[in-house]
Amino acid sequence: MAAARMDKLLEWKEALTKAARLSGWHLDNGSQLQRWGTDEIEAIMLDFHEPEEMHLSAKAFKKMKRLRILIIRNALLTVAPVYLSNELRWLEWPGCPLLSLPSTFHARKLLVLNMQHSFISHFEGFKVLNY
Repeated sequence: MAAARMDKLLEWKEALTKAARLSGWHLDNGSQLQRWGTDEIEAIMLDFHEPEEMHLSAKAFKKMKRLRILIIRNALLTVAPVYLSNELRWLEWPGCPLLSLPSTFHARKLLVLNMQHSFISHFEGFKVLNY
């Protein structure tokens, strides 16, 4: 069983590495991501079956001015992002460990927000719509 799971993980890593080369991502040691040409990225999904530590710079999202979709599930970021794109339409980060979103983030274009089970206690600038 463990061997089959390891084979599946290696297969997944190889496929991800191939995809990364096509899109400009660089995957190093299975969990470190670096990006060139980040101003072109419009969507990121980090979705793992089990919690996985991700080593990103605090400024990893800084150049992602066009980022519209950010989905983080079971990806444990070792450093909190200091910037999120104001172009975000979809922000899904269940269990987000942050106490607040970056102060530069203005969610004017945000349509979907899923931050259930997060540690954020106050969403500045959000309006609650009652139906």
